[in-house]
Amino acid sequence: MRRSEWSLPLGGDATDRFLPWIIWLLVFIAAIALVIALALGGAAERWRASQSGVITVELGAAAAGNLPIPLLIDVRLAPTGGATLDQVRAAVAVVAPGAQVDDAGAWLAPLARTVSAVRTVGYGVLALIGLASIATVVFTSTTGLAVHRDAMELLHLMGAEDGFIADQFQRQALIMGFLGGLAGLILAAGAFALFGAMARGLEAPLLPRLSLDPAGFVLLAALPFAAAILAMLVARLTVLRALARLP
Repeated sequence: MRRSEWSLPLGGDATDRFLPWIIWLLVFIAAIALVIALALGGAAERWRASQSGVITVELGAAAAGNLPIPLLIDVRLAPTGGATLDQVRAAVAVVAPGAQVDDAGAWLAPLARTVSAVRTVGYGVLALIGLASIATVVFTSTTGLAVHRDAMELLHLMGAEDGFIADQFQRQALIMGFLGGLAGLILAAGAFALFGAMARGLEAPLLPRLSLDPAGFVLLAALPFAAAILAMLVARLTVLRALARLP
């Protein structure tokens, strides 16, 4: 009997159709979480850069008709060798005793901490998705083993090695994982495009822009490959462990 005739009919298995659907959903959620985490990280860095060393001096109010409007002056302190915040406050108090000096970093710090916490949650979601992916592949592989148990036992009697049987499961998991991951990434790209079209023209400087640097695009593009490789490895380990218990 030729070795090609030993192959298991995995393509017609119900679990073969189940795995890509779960993977595309998980990759879709992972892409959303990754973009949000990266976008918030970029926004936090932009906020820190734009407000670092910036103070606001309020010099009372000027007459604009009957509506008093405070006069605001933005002052950027030199990174090194310049005046300190306390020195600026002392100098302003001499020339304008009623003026108020505010540090932009004082109100920005809690906002930055909130953004950092949300970003951490995003990465936590990615970790949970990875665990869910592992559990899904273990379930589908175990189910596939149960469905084809008689065929595998027959292959064992014919002299097929465990590695040969595991190769078939891992190859199938690799293909299904990649197809599901690619579908999830495409759907996520469509969602981002729709969001971008809806947000076009929105003027909100403090809102994070869903823009990624080249490294971010590389991470996104790697999601289908990561899903495929993870599915392949987990499937192989699951099958080998199950085959080791066969008589």
